[in-house]
Amino acid sequence: MGRRLLAGADGRSGVARRYREVAALLARDVSPDPARLTEAQRQLIRTSAGLVVLREHFDVRLIKGETNVSVGKYTRIANSLRRVLVTIGLQRHARDVTPPTLEEYQRQKGQVGKSQRLRKIPARRRLEAA
Repeated sequence: MGRRLLAGADGRSGVARRYREVAALLARDVSPDPARLTEAQRQLIRTSAGLVVLREHFDVRLIKGETNVSVGKYTRIANSLRRVLVTIGLQRHARDVTPPTLEEYQRQKGQVGKSQRLRKIPARRRLEAA
């Protein structure tokens, strides 16, 4: 998707690889068959990929502790990215943040089998240990 677009740039650079990776991931999010994307969708995906790479560049600078990062530019990039993603049909979905029960958590971690029971430590022993 991005090879022809990056014809004037070194496609082997980390930025070019990241751009292509993001564009491919977004294309898959928009359509299971990227060959069926319209040209308008392709252009919006390319725009999104470019904005992601720009925003990540700012992220790296912030993480490195640089203080001369323009908050205004960062905000405009982030807002533009959100608007383009909404335009191409990517939606925000609430994710379930309900914590698992203790038993579910331990089962997921493989700490407690079905036949095992949690032992309660007597209060006297807990106090002695502290």
